[in-house]
Amino acid sequence: MKKTIILLLAMLATATGNRLMAQSATMQTCEYWFDYDFDHRQSVALAGDGLFQRQLDISSLARGVHSIGLRFGDSEDRWGAPFVKHFVIPSLPAPTHDDNRIVGMEYWLDYDFDHRQTLEHVNGTVALDLDVASLSPGVHSVAYRAVDGRGIYLSPVLKHFVIPSLPAPTHDDNRIVGMEYWLDYDFDHRQTLEHVNGTVALDFDVASLSPGVHSFAYRAIDSRGIYLSPVLKHFVVPSLPEPSPTGIVSYEYWFNHGPRVHVDVEAQKQLTLKEVVIEVKDVVPNAVTKDYTFDIKEQVVNCPDHVTFGIQAFDDTGRPTAGVQSEEFDYVVPVRPTFLSLTTAVPMAFTAPTTGQLQGFKVTAEKGDSIVFVLSGSGQLDLYDVDGLKIDCRKTTEETGNRTTFGARAASTDVYALLWDTPADSPTLQLTYLRGEGVLSGDVNGDKRVDVVDVTSVISHVLGQTPAKFDFVSADVNGDGRIDVVDVTSIIQIILNKGE
Repeated sequence: MKKTIILLLAMLATATGNRLMAQSATMQTCEYWFDYDFDHRQSVALAGDGLFQRQLDISSLARGVHSIGLRFGDSEDRWGAPFVKHFVIPSLPAPTHDDNRIVGMEYWLDYDFDHRQTLEHVNGTVALDLDVASLSPGVHSVAYRAVDGRGIYLSPVLKHFVIPSLPAPTHDDNRIVGMEYWLDYDFDHRQTLEHVNGTVALDFDVASLSPGVHSFAYRAIDSRGIYLSPVLKHFVVPSLPEPSPTGIVSYEYWFNHGPRVHVDVEAQKQLTLKEVVIEVKDVVPNAVTKDYTFDIKEQVVNCPDHVTFGIQAFDDTGRPTAGVQSEEFDYVVPVRPTFLSLTTAVPMAFTAPTTGQLQGFKVTAEKGDSIVFVLSGSGQLDLYDVDGLKIDCRKTTEETGNRTTFGARAASTDVYALLWDTPADSPTLQLTYLRGEGVLSGDVNGDKRVDVVDVTSVISHVLGQTPAKFDFVSADVNGDGRIDVVDVTSIIQIILNKGE
């Protein structure tokens, strides 16, 4: 297959911002690409006379309709608007004679080349009477190409037309009253502009478009509601270099993995902080450990921790520098948990405390009452009296890990509970507070005596049917943190010993 020779005069208009202006810069480069494949474009240096002459190899292209796109760039790396031409690689051998009379034509609608129609000439004229009754209202295209006596097809010609959705006009008022436009063939998201004194002004933002070739199409509408044929233009959004920073304008600092604090500074080439006092606050400890202390008066939990300090600067383009992190230093981190009030036998759902956090609870009891907290999951619950003294607590965890029970004797009227060390895979938990009055071992129902009713209550609990009034601490007669058949036997023994 032969190659084709293209000779073009390069005319260049450069773009600055969103406005076009003529430039005297020297044209140096031409880029071209086939079949809209802009990503695989080829670059050619221009001769001093401004002409682009090159023999292009099209032997690898399939037979049929193709396109070639070109654009020109100047010495300042600015590019003019691209333009596109179509050509045909024929399926017939090269001509062997000079019979180039037009003998017929092919045409097709809406780019449907496979269903093209053929027309014969009559006395050198090809007549086309196109029926568009079956086409839907909207934008359509018709393309045609002629064939000569050698069987060689000329380059196709493409035209657009509109089938209006409005009835035929009933008057002759065809003034232009508005316009529609759309980008990159996205007709469904077209925008409408109204006229002002016969002028339609357009100012659209291309900042959101990616660098490369784009298209802009528009069509006018007259006062009868009839649209004119659309006009299509191509333009290029250049790949502009990243803006150069002029200096550091802000910095952020943080402790551990806690929140960042943003600070603005005067622009400077290098961030220098002199005599700057940074308050250590809003620190989240890396973990709550068992050596924490609870200040009940201030309701603050003091957590010893190994804290790190981080800082990062930002330039005027918003780009960050590499973060700098200090060595660990010892610091007692104050944590202020929220305290939720629990009601007896009413389960409360809550968000599980995250790493380095605690959840507080407050309950009311009488001194000497047995108090039990049933947690739907695992964790550590510590109990404190009104003086901030820790209360001895028995912890029982089911083998499945789905429930943990904490039991103790109330040492004051108000009891505070701190929950921590909950698993990360439990976003929500549920806690139930149960209160039993009295201190008589085996007096499960709190009636101040130990009898067969208490035995029945414990048996019901073992079978999974805990009575409404049930003293867990009194039921755990042997104090092993579990309520089972051994406690049933122990209560029976208390009753028998009392009878003796």
